[in-house]
Amino acid sequence: KKMSNAENFGMMDGAYFVSRTELLDWLNGTLGLNYTKVEQCCTGLAHLQLLDCMFPGKVALVKANFDAKLEHEFINNFKILQSSFTSNGIKKVIEIEKLVKGKYQDNLEFLQWMKRFSDARMPKGPGNYDPVAVRESTIATQKRLKQSRPRGKGGASSAGLKKTRGASPEKERDCTEQGEAPAGNYSNTSGGTPGAARGKEADDEGGSPMLPQSPTAAAEMEKMNKMLMTLEAERDFYYNKLRQIEILCMQGDESQPIEKPILQEILYAVSENFEGPQKPEQGDEGERS
Repeated sequence: KKMSNAENFGMMDGAYFVSRTELLDWLNGTLGLNYTKVEQCCTGLAHLQLLDCMFPGKVALVKANFDAKLEHEFINNFKILQSSFTSNGIKKVIEIEKLVKGKYQDNLEFLQWMKRFSDARMPKGPGNYDPVAVRESTIATQKRLKQSRPRGKGGASSAGLKKTRGASPEKERDCTEQGEAPAGNYSNTSGGTPGAARGKEADDEGGSPMLPQSPTAAAEMEKMNKMLMTLEAERDFYYNKLRQIEILCMQGDESQPIEKPILQEILYAVSENFEGPQKPEQGDEGERS
């Protein structure tokens, strides 16, 4: 089964100029959520249900983890999304490794893509689709399936055996907030990213304590972390410059080319996180021109 080219559009498409506020208003209105940050989409759950709006009954929502709090759980949800893309003829490769990190820019751009694809697929909105009812029904089905699992030897259910090896479900739910979040909210939507307390959760779940590191290994790890932070800052630094120039090109008029001083101001602007190339002296600039 093949779809149209509705999913094929480049970085200069108007979809990538939709603001964060507009995206969140659209997402919350479509799915009955109260997300406050695009980073909260890193669980993959919102994207799964958006796709379910577009292809009712053709997305394996029952396999999704609606209580996902850890990165490996987010990855599983995005794998379900990628599989649903493929089965519905959507030729889009999801950069799962980036999205599950909860970084703003990556999740913003994928949500922009999802909105653009949704607008093309459902120009009049989701129709009679009830997102809250679908979530509640899916979660209820998951609970029934869990309760109906075959019992192991000695009359203990497989769920019971799993409970003795790790933390109880009550403990897992309480490690990020007091009480259980409503089904309509997927998980904690108070503003923090779902993976913010991963380290504490790992300790609460009964995992093995971290072994002490040697001074040499600790120093090497610190060096690598600093290098990674520098590379990420450099990437974001140049990417933001490119986006600013793209916006100028989109807003400009062919009869009035962008003035050189404006481009230079963007190119040689500095950032507190990363310092780019220095602005050339007047003499050097004249030699190149």
